[in-house]
Amino acid sequence: MKKEIIGKGNTAEVYDIGGGKVCKLFVAGYPKEAVEHEYENAVFMMNSGLKVPKVYQMAEEDGRSGIIYQKVEGKSLFKWMFENSKFEEGIKILADLHKSVLACKYSQGMNYKDFIKVIIEGRDQNALDILSSLPEGDTLCHGDFHLENILIDQNQNITLIDFMNVCRAPAEYDIARSYFFLVNGAEQQGEEYLQMVMRAAGLYLELMQTPYEKIEKYLEVIKICHAYEMLS
Repeated sequence: MKKEIIGKGNTAEVYDIGGGKVCKLFVAGYPKEAVEHEYENAVFMMNSGLKVPKVYQMAEEDGRSGIIYQKVEGKSLFKWMFENSKFEEGIKILADLHKSVLACKYSQGMNYKDFIKVIIEGRDQNALDILSSLPEGDTLCHGDFHLENILIDQNQNITLIDFMNVCRAPAEYDIARSYFFLVNGAEQQGEEYLQMVMRAAGLYLELMQTPYEKIEKYLEVIKICHAYEMLS
């Protein structure tokens, strides 16, 4: 099945297998139940009519679990924004796509609190206390909704990818995650870059009609959770 490798991450490699399809093949020993979780999320999002690749089936290769997806052309929205100096337009694309995701309900999905608890593993009681005070929710949340997970082709067709962290939560949780990904690390890139990023993040919240105060508590937990995610 494996042909040309066209992408590689920490947990998986992506192979072009021909016929307009790719196989996302996870590293040896990666939990099969986690791959099944991504597959179920991808099927749900596809069936919800969202701008995601078609998902065909699960696969096995050399004892490794994988998922066969439609091959999608394009570059990341992040790269497109910088190459074309279209920062405001890119943030509008980000917000419009996010609204379409958050308009869906996902009552059978993983609870966002369970996801965070698995990551933190009891290592930060303050974060868990804040988490327990936050509401439940049944909104479809991508969990990693950021500029690198949105592909845009030469005709400006948009495709959302990466469904491992999809969960059910209040919409503010996913908005807070996206805000965090926009601003995280910006202060290390210099004052000019920081100001540009903060303007983009402010525009994103404005377009999402979500004041900062509504995501502040989620951000406290997400910052801690992300630090442990980076260690895993």
